Order: sequence, then structure tokens, then C-alpha cells
Amino acid sequence: MLNTELDLTAAEAEEFEAIAYVEDIQNIKARIAILKQEEQEARDQLALLLDYGSHQVGDYKVSVTSPAKWTPATKTKFAEQYPADLFPYLYKLELDTKAADTISHIDTTAYKVRETIVVSIR
Repeated sequence: MLNTELDLTAAEAEEFEAIAYVEDIQNIKARIAILKQEEQEARDQLALLLDYGSHQVGDYKVSVTSPAKWTPATKTKFAEQYPADLFPYLYKLELDTKAADTISHIDTTAYKVRETIVVSIR
């Protein structure tokens, strides 16, 4: 008689369950990537159809814009034109938390809050 049931230890069963969840997550990520690509293609098509500005499209209000962004080069150029010593109101001083984490004699763990659980899959 052929035994078709698997005799698994609790650890093996847990590993199989974990593998199933990881595979589910990977499949979901792949589907999300496809959907994001489809969304971007639809946005690109709308941008070709509509002029810049706001448009009523059915029940939706669609805005077509071309937002301007700062780049490291433009920030540098601006900072050269408007230095901090002459325009201090354009600048801000803030805590560099990454630098604080690198200083060995400072324990920063008491200042950190854990709000979520992060599961990384590589």
C-alpha cells in the first residue's frame, strides 16, 4: 500500500507555509508591477489626448501638468546665487538621524519608535 500522506515535522510544515507566503508576496509584487506599468501607459495616453490644464472627463477631473523639480545641480546653482549667510530664511537646520546612528558612544535606540513590522524578501 502506497502512503500518500506526508509525515512532516512542525518545523518542516512551518517552512512550507512560509514558502507559500513568500511566493504569494512575490506573485503579488509581479502583478503590481504589471498594473503600475499599465497605469503609466494609460496616463501617457491621456497626456497625448489632453492639453495642459484641468479637464472634466466623465465624472472625473483630470489635470495635465509638467511639475518642475529640484535636482542636485539646480540646488547647488541656487545655493551659489542665494548663499545661506545672506538668505538664512531659505535654509533649515535639522537633525541628521543617520549621522547620529553612526556615532558609537550615543545610544539612539531609546529615541526610536517601532510603528510597523517590515518583512524584506530578496
